[in-house]
Amino acid sequence: MHILVIFFLLLNIIDLIKFHPYQSLYFNSILNKEQKNSFEIDYWGISGVKFLKKILFLEKNNINKINIAIASFLPLERSLKLLNENEANKIKIVGQEYDNAEYIFDTNISEVNKFLNKKYNIPKNFKKIDEFQINNIIVYRIYKKF
Repeated sequence: MHILVIFFLLLNIIDLIKFHPYQSLYFNSILNKEQKNSFEIDYWGISGVKFLKKILFLEKNNINKINIAIASFLPLERSLKLLNENEANKIKIVGQEYDNAEYIFDTNISEVNKFLNKKYNIPKNFKKIDEFQINNIIVYRIYKKF
């Protein structure tokens, strides 16, 4: 019995190390990939900093502010505060004003039913350029205006 408990504890510890700094996200190992991706994963928005740094890297030669829209109910402004001042000054969060955005940050977090409310639909002139996954679970997607 003790060996079984130690085995399961070790599995959890390995996952905590493997998923750092996203170890607070819950990844149910029983569900299949489709089921896992139908739940809110990054409720606290800890992946927002990774997203913003990715955009800054993609736009490293851009001297203008980068307008970013959000296709989810996630306050990306919190992540913006975790960047240094120079990085933060290069980014402007425009909410759901997709016409004013160059990029869209999309998570699976919503305060409305996405099947009934089209508030977070990605416009046709945006194409997915990247997505961040952990253990086959989509944490966020990046769309760029073309």
